[in-house]
Amino acid sequence: MQCDAVLLSGNCILDESMLTGESVPVTKTPLPMRRDMIYDKKEHARHTLFCGTKVIQTRYIGSEKVLAIVINTGNITAKGGLIRSILYPPPIDYKFEQDSYKFIECLGLIALIGFIYTLVTKVSRGIDAVKIAVESLDLITIVVPPALPAAMTVGRFYAQKRLKKKNIYCISPRSINVAGSIDCCCFDKTGTLTEEGLDMWGVVPKTVTNEFQMPIKQIERLPYGNFLFGMVTCHSITIVNGKLMGDPLDLKMFESTGWTLEDQKNVPDCQKYSLIHPTIVRQPKKEILHGESNIAEASVQRQSSIDDLLADVGLLNGETNNDHGIVREFPFTSNLQRMSVITRRLSGSNFNVYCKGSPEMMQQLCQPSSLPENYSQQLAFFAKRGYRVIAMAFKPLSSKMSYIKAQRLAREIVESDLEFLGFVVMENRLKPDTGEVIASLTNANIRTVMITGDNLLTAISVARDCGIVSSDQAVVTVNARQVLQKESHAYELYYTLDIGGCENATKDLVNISDIISLQSSTANSIEEVCETENYQIFNGDITSLSSVSMTLPNSNSLTSVETCETWTYKDPELGVVSCKHEKKCHRPTWRNNYRFAMIGRTWQIVRENFPNELKNFVVRGAIFARMSPEQKQALIIDLQQMDYCVAMCGDGANDCGALKVAHTGISLSETESAIASPFTSRNATIECVPYVIKEGRAALVTSFGIFKYMAAYSMVQFISVMILYSIDSNLTDKQYLYVDLGLISVFAFFFGKTGAYVGPLAKQVPLNSLISLAPLASIILHLLVVVVFQMA
Repeated sequence: MQCDAVLLSGNCILDESMLTGESVPVTKTPLPMRRDMIYDKKEHARHTLFCGTKVIQTRYIGSEKVLAIVINTGNITAKGGLIRSILYPPPIDYKFEQDSYKFIECLGLIALIGFIYTLVTKVSRGIDAVKIAVESLDLITIVVPPALPAAMTVGRFYAQKRLKKKNIYCISPRSINVAGSIDCCCFDKTGTLTEEGLDMWGVVPKTVTNEFQMPIKQIERLPYGNFLFGMVTCHSITIVNGKLMGDPLDLKMFESTGWTLEDQKNVPDCQKYSLIHPTIVRQPKKEILHGESNIAEASVQRQSSIDDLLADVGLLNGETNNDHGIVREFPFTSNLQRMSVITRRLSGSNFNVYCKGSPEMMQQLCQPSSLPENYSQQLAFFAKRGYRVIAMAFKPLSSKMSYIKAQRLAREIVESDLEFLGFVVMENRLKPDTGEVIASLTNANIRTVMITGDNLLTAISVARDCGIVSSDQAVVTVNARQVLQKESHAYELYYTLDIGGCENATKDLVNISDIISLQSSTANSIEEVCETENYQIFNGDITSLSSVSMTLPNSNSLTSVETCETWTYKDPELGVVSCKHEKKCHRPTWRNNYRFAMIGRTWQIVRENFPNELKNFVVRGAIFARMSPEQKQALIIDLQQMDYCVAMCGDGANDCGALKVAHTGISLSETESAIASPFTSRNATIECVPYVIKEGRAALVTSFGIFKYMAAYSMVQFISVMILYSIDSNLTDKQYLYVDLGLISVFAFFFGKTGAYVGPLAKQVPLNSLISLAPLASIILHLLVVVVFQMA
């Protein structure tokens, strides 16, 4: 039976790629049984088995089988909704199609006038009634030719064939013409602009003195301790058919440690749920104590006493068994932005909690005393360079905690009062052709926007690298905070300025009136700030910052620079990191050249509380980070309401809603979810976007030409027949056949054979309205010339 069901007992591992486009198996856990909880399909998706997904593995307790209760059947299931959206897509309010219908209505009105005129004149002359009826009805098929709908598909047909040769498949040919009018392209980041997979860059642990260590690139040399234990246990990796399966981020993090993951042997997969430790992570078998040089290096990095150092090194192999069992898992959800596990060391009896997630969320969950003072600066340092940063935290549970109690703990209790451990840093490189494609779209005056679920600073960095934000543009980050007004809560917006013109550009608070203002800059304008020193701007007032503090990567000690004038540090991985204040460093003229950036939470607050400011953010917005699938879809709709013709390009994961509502949805996923978008590219790069736009423009121009050609042909034939009717004559059947097939249809069906322009995208967009001066004037003038010559 086709149904959606809620899991009540046992665990299930599902492949949801057909619905979400996500190829990573998802673990489903039983729905928490709380009296105060009301089931919500979106909120409790981790406990719901959706129709259309594939069950890879089930795990149950003892003899109690996996149990689920049916909540939806038939076309109201998740799969049914997907099929409905495909069979009955949202109507595309497209100007060309609307005008074509109006034009046909005008032709029908002309045919009706000709029908009545012929009927009256021939009856007055006493002609046979059958002949009058046949000749009068002929006028309708002449003015509104039956071949018009078929001829209108010619341009789309040839464009579809050419796209197929480039491994771009289209399931909605009517969308090809729409693609010719695209003036705004939205892109997902991970898997679309950047490579799908993540690579481990390194880790930045925290010392016992609440300071960040230097980055450690060789993960296998990371000392045994809670940070390493968190890396090897805090994940959703499982073993399916002898292979590790899970989120790519989890797989990369786990594989970098060199540890191994084991399920209990000689136990069927379906019964492993009942074991106390269904999954065990084991340390490498041949571990030796690091050499003296490494111990010395570690001592310098940590800048702590020898006792602190030995306390950590004492955990190294040989003294104790470091194997861990994963007792319970709280899976990652996008709205919580974190996941956690409860583990137990096999050689001990205490339970520990390890949690990882977005740095912003973990900052709220961790004890303030465990956070380094430069937490935000260190995060910004990596995020601005495009790295993916994951925060790791830890919490020991009570020594009286039992296995049964650990299974009953609420997630809110488990993920509270955590101790921050450090950052896991991963790199996500741009795809080779991303920059070139973005440049070609920008040169064609097509706006580009990034919509991602990733960190805002990372998104800004990638946007600058790929060209969505140019080097001469400033990024104004929109933030929202809650304020108390007359015993009720409200929100206010504030703005920070991120200028990319020089390395030491900082985030400054700015007044929105200065941002929106298009007046010329004054002598003390922001463009000149970099020539002197760092400034903070708030409510129009400029005050000097007293100091700058930054931690240098891979150096021998932590460095704090007080009122720094000039320093540089060359890192082989990150390049030159500098804090120079020199006359040659110019910031962009941001007053007239800026783009907005914001996170999904701020976007939601703006939509609900600041409708007047929404227009400015839609027009100037370039980077939208931490966006949920629903928010992506809402943003596309807002862009369309601003009269943008919007294309959305995504890899299928979490982008299905946006792909469906966009004028042109382009999926880079080869999974079944690709059928939810009109276009699917087998080549997982955005180079397909210019091809789709070019072929769309070619098809649109062809459709215009064919429509005018068919309209002019029908009117010319109508005038000719009306003249012949006036003298009681008519064209013969062979003449009609020769004109319709020999002269008209043959030429019409070869209109679209000419391929799209192979050069760069042109700035000029083809007309998309038939009822405008140019097409109407060309048809009317042509008909006047024909009438004059025929009457003469």
